[in-house]
Amino acid sequence: MLDRPIVRSLGRLFLSAALACGLSLNLETAWAQDAPASQPAAGEARPGGPQLPSAACRRYRAELASVQNGASTTRALNDEIGRLEAYFRGLNCEGGKFLFFDTRPPQCGAVEQRIRALKATYSGAVFDDSGARKRELQGLVTANCPTRETYAATGESYAKGGPQMVCVRTCDGGFFPMRNLPEGRSGADEMCQALCPGTEAQAYAMPYGDEALKHAASVKGSRAYVSLANAFKFRKEFVPNCSCKPQNQTWAQSLVKAESMLVRHKGDIFVTPMQAEALSRPKVRLTLVGRADRTAAELAADAAGRAGVEMSTGTADKAGETTAAGAKPDHVAVRIIAPDMIAVPQRLTP
Repeated sequence: MLDRPIVRSLGRLFLSAALACGLSLNLETAWAQDAPASQPAAGEARPGGPQLPSAACRRYRAELASVQNGASTTRALNDEIGRLEAYFRGLNCEGGKFLFFDTRPPQCGAVEQRIRALKATYSGAVFDDSGARKRELQGLVTANCPTRETYAATGESYAKGGPQMVCVRTCDGGFFPMRNLPEGRSGADEMCQALCPGTEAQAYAMPYGDEALKHAASVKGSRAYVSLANAFKFRKEFVPNCSCKPQNQTWAQSLVKAESMLVRHKGDIFVTPMQAEALSRPKVRLTLVGRADRTAAELAADAAGRAGVEMSTGTADKAGETTAAGAKPDHVAVRIIAPDMIAVPQRLTP
């Protein structure tokens, strides 16, 4: 039989355990009552918060971007193949190859291999050129994705950009292309503002395609074009006092700074690949022509020498008399040689 102190100790232990279990249950109930409602799923509206894009929205947007990039890739491949084929013909690479002998320029092999590789890539690629899938995806994005204003409010105000450079007016979102920038992308903002001095303007980069402006990003900071307060406003309404040309100035006066920026690089020479190849070849001296010119120069010198000796007898005395008659007593007499006499030493023939 257990001792009474031991029984009392066990009773206290069981009582403490029961109290602890009851306290934990009460705390869990209180936490459950005070806990907020479950977070809404992606795409559902939050009370007081911006609407986030759903998984379906992100999937449709990714597929739409892939379709647009595929069309851009097709055009880029066609342009590159056409450029290389023109360069191939310019090098006269179409002939000069017979059996194991190849008398063509050394660049022909590399250019021909590059053309074949691009054609293989183009034939192996499958793109939807009909535009039906693109229109379907655009409708799905419109139906399943939040509006532009809500999407910008989520903080996702950055874009990837692309190879095309454009100058955007911040007052209405209008833009115009900028090609052949003298300073490259580093001076794009300065050139953009110089080309549009009448209002605030920024340089943006965007990809190729019909909806490229939606993916445009600023050169500095990669800020998305759609995050502008006046994005696409030029399509909906006319904004007064929003012009690149300042008031009371002509275009010639407005573009003075832009012209000065271009003049700094006025001495730059742009050559085609064929011209670069021609300039890189060493110059060949025509030895026979050089010898013929030197022989003609020697014969002319001999004839001039003979004519000078015959004239020297009659003109020397005349020149001396003219000098003596014109000399003054206060000055030193200077002998003047008549301009019609050129003293050329006669060649001595062996």
